[in-house]
Amino acid sequence: MEEKENSQGRSLKLYETFTVEREVNFNTGENCFLSRLEGGLILLDEDAIEPDAELLGAPGKKVFVFKAVAPGKALYQLAQTHVSEAGVLYEQIQPVEIEDDHIDRKSGGWTDHHELLPEEMAVFQEAMRGVVGVQYTPVSVAVQIVEGVNYRYVCKSVTATNPPRESYAMVYVHQALPCYGGEVMITKIVPFLRD
Repeated sequence: MEEKENSQGRSLKLYETFTVEREVNFNTGENCFLSRLEGGLILLDEDAIEPDAELLGAPGKKVFVFKAVAPGKALYQLAQTHVSEAGVLYEQIQPVEIEDDHIDRKSGGWTDHHELLPEEMAVFQEAMRGVVGVQYTPVSVAVQIVEGVNYRYVCKSVTATNPPRESYAMVYVHQALPCYGGEVMITKIVPFLRD
């Protein structure tokens, strides 16, 4: 995992990953979220690391893991929130230049994000059956063929609250092989930004 910084931002080879960490304090209501993601970057994981229990009030960390999946210009932006403040503090947009590594990829890798095909929409709708409280509308999807099929849907989300809150989220779905019943299930939902 090599990464380079220059005056124009970060430079990566295709399929490289990088990690961004921010200090947060869950005890005081400080948090950090992904607010914008464009181009050939995807959010692989988002994790909150809380301090040891004996360190009462100590700050923790929010860790974001990104992967470059398409060559060209990309960007990401994080936002800081605090429970006692109504607004969101948006960090500076971070540009990323992704260079093609010209390596032929084997099966098992993720496709680039693309508009949903009818069968990908059908899998999404089956996975969402029974989900209440938030409406997810898929914008794009990436697919990985493994023992079954993994889907990563970038979705617009709207809560069922009054007033409704709009945001974006990455919805991870797995579809088992037909010989295992072909079951479709949500494996993870990662919100990009929460107010």
